[in-house]
Amino acid sequence: MTLSTLQAAFDEEAGGPRVAALAAGVTVRGATVFQAAHAVFQATHAVDEATLFRVASVTKTFTALAVMQLVEQRRIGLDDPVNSRLRALRVQPPKAAPAVTVRHLLTHQAGLREPLRWSDLLRPSRFIGPRVGQRVPRLADLYRTGITARVTPGTAWSYSNDGYAILGQLVEDVTGTPYPGYVADEIWRALGMSDSTFAPDQNASVAPGHRLRRGQLRPVPQRIVVKTAAGGAYSSLADMLRYAAALAEPSGGELVTAATLEEMYRPHVLLADRVPYTGLGVFLDRIDGHRIVYHPGDFPGYEAALFVAPDDGVGAVVLCNSTARGAALRLARQLVTRALGVDTDIDTDRGIEGRAADWLPAGVVDRVVGDYAAEPGWRQNLRVAAMTGGRLTVAARDGGLVIKSRFGALRAPRELVSVAGSDDMHFRLQLRGAPYDRVPLDAVFLPGPDGRAERVDLGMLGARFHRR
Repeated sequence: MTLSTLQAAFDEEAGGPRVAALAAGVTVRGATVFQAAHAVFQATHAVDEATLFRVASVTKTFTALAVMQLVEQRRIGLDDPVNSRLRALRVQPPKAAPAVTVRHLLTHQAGLREPLRWSDLLRPSRFIGPRVGQRVPRLADLYRTGITARVTPGTAWSYSNDGYAILGQLVEDVTGTPYPGYVADEIWRALGMSDSTFAPDQNASVAPGHRLRRGQLRPVPQRIVVKTAAGGAYSSLADMLRYAAALAEPSGGELVTAATLEEMYRPHVLLADRVPYTGLGVFLDRIDGHRIVYHPGDFPGYEAALFVAPDDGVGAVVLCNSTARGAALRLARQLVTRALGVDTDIDTDRGIEGRAADWLPAGVVDRVVGDYAAEPGWRQNLRVAAMTGGRLTVAARDGGLVIKSRFGALRAPRELVSVAGSDDMHFRLQLRGAPYDRVPLDAVFLPGPDGRAERVDLGMLGARFHRR
């Protein structure tokens, strides 16, 4: 690793037309070895390591840590029915289905629809959050008509902001302390994260959110996140580097025990029953054999990403105040890859060299080509519906494989690149365009008794598609 390679990665993303301001850094064994900030003139004010950005869904890692602290204290159990600990809300499973547990919520397996009500899509104040100056509902008011799981808990993965909002209420109900206060006292203060907040005051230096419209970066309306525990935090580069350093150390930075941190980083959800996908509050990956835990975040006008290589003591943070089609996610991955000393010419999508089509083992093409349909319940998740339309086609092309969907991000065929090694049915593709550009996505096929693929699981969406 050299500082010049880290700076080069930063400069490449900072110069993108969709980036208003960018702050990024790398920590190794508790020491900050790189940090940089960039702001486009007139698009935003100057930024530095103390400027506040929304971290969006990276907030979920704070929530998961708060829950795991309570598990350590034996005030709750991972497999406790969440209703046995909630006072302000109730979560109803489908008829004759088991109760929703704390673990189900942490792993996005509670069976909740995203959004809970399709009508919320027509009411941004409910789905995203009210604009500054509008009435801010209490969480209990937001869910006053009830929360009902649409799919049997534990049977399917579906990313859920509501699930983490419920966990925030759980922290509040168990401790008697409002969720924002608990996180500030038990996580931020413990690490010296003095900039971080859920409600910046008027004098705070906050990078305003932007979006590219008609060729120009323009401010977006500022909204208040009601589902605070799912995405309501603001933080600075300096604070988030302290946080990344804590998560990259076996001790957990004194937030939780090493055993608890390892439980969070252990695979709890697998793609095609074998490829690690998520832990508790984090996503999982590998880069050239190095274990990676990470979480991205996006909110209208903002992106963020946190990457940690816990066995190497390496962490990377990227904060961006514009909707930049995955710039924060791409850059954080590049920074941690280069900090680990991995050759960036290697396909680091899983840390194993991606091979060209002529590498494909004999018979693999015939085993995976075909049409696949999302399993029942896919319409309960907006992301799956919007990105795939519930159908995928895998076809042979020019000696290799491509995958496409009815519409959405995969409408144009994407090449499937085999991930070398003993697993010849594990591939990756690159997304293009909105909402994520040049961002890798796993496609893992599950073979049936005859060796032919009977299912393909997609990373990021966590969706399962069965052969038709």
